Amino acid sequence: MRVHSPSNSQRVAGVFFTGVFLLAGGWLASQASYAASAESAVDTASESTTGHTSEGGVSTSPVADSAAGGPNSAAAGESLPVALSGLRNGNGMVHVAVFDDPGAFAAYDWDRALDIRSVSASDAGSVAFTGLGPGPFAISVHHDENGDGNFDMTGVYPLEGYGTSRATSAYDEPGFDEASVGPGDVAVQVFYIE
Repeated sequence: MRVHSPSNSQRVAGVFFTGVFLLAGGWLASQASYAASAESAVDTASESTTGHTSEGGVSTSPVADSAAGGPNSAAAGESLPVALSGLRNGNGMVHVAVFDDPGAFAAYDWDRALDIRSVSASDAGSVAFTGLGPGPFAISVHHDENGDGNFDMTGVYPLEGYGTSRATSAYDEPGFDEASVGPGDVAVQVFYIE
């Protein structure tokens, strides 16, 4: 039996996606801290204007915060609806990041993404970003099937789906210029190795 070793592009993809999702986990943790401090500020403001604290407050869920447009979302401008295709099931979450910085996109530094949305995979036919500038933008997607916040791997092979704007296969890793899109409808294919 002949054993095939992974190609360099497969190794690079494995290292790349491991780094991406380690950064994404840090970003999600910072969002929880951001939401908690925002809730405290809302409670304080509510107490000073009405004499009591608010009962609903701000959600501390990073998913709820990112779905509504977190601290990195732009305030005004163009919209970017992202149609997702190729999801193999409705399990877990789908995380979609929009980059306007070529360096952040190349490093898959989700902390420097222009905006990030996380939605249930069962509702992930399309994810809309609003309030963006004129672009260009590059999109990165991760289908976190088990919802654990990690990009799961077996050796150098991804176990979960991923995609990038203008990528044509699981092994296609377009740079920012190749992946760039402007405002308007964009389609991103999600790919799986296994």
